[in-house]
Amino acid sequence: MNRPGPLISIAVVNWNTREQLLKCLHALRAEAAGLALEVIVVDNGSYDRSAQAVQEQFPEILLLANRENRGFAAGINQALQRAQAPFWVLLNPDTQIQPGALQILVQDLEAHPKAWVVGPKLLNTDNSLALSGRRFPTLTRTWLEGLLPRKARDSDWWKRTVFGRLDFDVPVEVDEVSGACFMARQEVFKKIGFLDERFFIYFEEVDWFMRLAAAGGKVRYQPRARVFHQGGAATGRMKNKGILFNYRSQFKFWRKYRGRRGEVLVRMITACHALARTMGSLIKALSLGKSRRNLLGQMKLNLKVFLLALGLRAREK
Repeated sequence: MNRPGPLISIAVVNWNTREQLLKCLHALRAEAAGLALEVIVVDNGSYDRSAQAVQEQFPEILLLANRENRGFAAGINQALQRAQAPFWVLLNPDTQIQPGALQILVQDLEAHPKAWVVGPKLLNTDNSLALSGRRFPTLTRTWLEGLLPRKARDSDWWKRTVFGRLDFDVPVEVDEVSGACFMARQEVFKKIGFLDERFFIYFEEVDWFMRLAAAGGKVRYQPRARVFHQGGAATGRMKNKGILFNYRSQFKFWRKYRGRRGEVLVRMITACHALARTMGSLIKALSLGKSRRNLLGQMKLNLKVFLLALGLRAREK
């Protein structure tokens, strides 16, 4: 008698987040006791012995070890090409699936046949809410995000603007959910394609959800499924490089959806924001006595962003 195949295939891409990855996989192992899971880990050339730890502690997991960092989108695609289950999950290594979350996501898709994707409620490590389930980005929001103080970006007005709601405990249809964790039907990837590997990291999931919406797909946010997310575990190691990667991907995104004019506009917006932040740092340092070391570090980063926006820095992946 043939054994039934897996119900859920889970793709995890790792780059030097060994401890977070092991916690993530332990949580998945606990879930596997009641579900048929297929877990595929792609290690993008980590130097912290992540791959060795997975081999030693999780022999049941399919490990694909790359010699170099191919980027998040390429890593996810590499994993999904080996996936066999009817439901596919993209999962960050700095997450921990809470008991029953995967089953809830499957049930949600089965109960809503018109939905192609569902995402869980994300929680920070201190159990506070990490907002997810937002509207697609706009040029106006891109302009405002770089100018508004944190207090304004934490306001109910901004939550309504970005997420379209204030209540994150109610299931709802959204434009996109966080790429930290979401479940999709296998046929969705076959219909609209895998992630665009031109996005080395950042904006690859936004682009994918834009393509999904163009094909008529629906996305749901299901808060009964809960997932802890540390956030920035891998990119935090890159420090300022992660910020520059974000801007590069943002420019590519707007070029793809608004053409050359859209990209140029966002580059100009970014350059203005960088100059404004530089002036703000200088004023803060003079009025509050902020350390010169902090001031120089922020000004150096803002200068890099400014030059990148003007296309004056060497192109990287």
